[in-house]
Amino acid sequence: MLQLHDRFAVSVILYMFVLGVWGIVSYFRKTGVTGSYRGTLVIGEIMLLMQGALGISLVFSGYRPAASLHFLYGGLSVFVLPLLMSYVRVRPKHQGPLIYGIGAIFIMGLAIRAMMTGS
Repeated sequence: MLQLHDRFAVSVILYMFVLGVWGIVSYFRKTGVTGSYRGTLVIGEIMLLMQGALGISLVFSGYRPAASLHFLYGGLSVFVLPLLMSYVRVRPKHQGPLIYGIGAIFIMGLAIRAMMTGS
């Protein structure tokens, strides 16, 4: 289970990198937030929730991260996309991809920090 949590973290990092680049490129191409991009954001959020569920199951199994900050980084990463989605609703439409792209890169950074504090 521990290896699954670790490998899935790498998947989250790579997925968020792709989402970040996609959002930033979409902003400069002025394509806006498409249905495909919104769908991949939802898949990314599901991945973060699954990663959190794996982590919680590890805690109940007796495993603990090396530093308690691991919980902060992991927990915060789950809330970033929903907060961004509520923020983008009140912003001009053309800014959405940039906000999501930067947010995805931020989540990638949180996941990297979580990996650093977890091992």
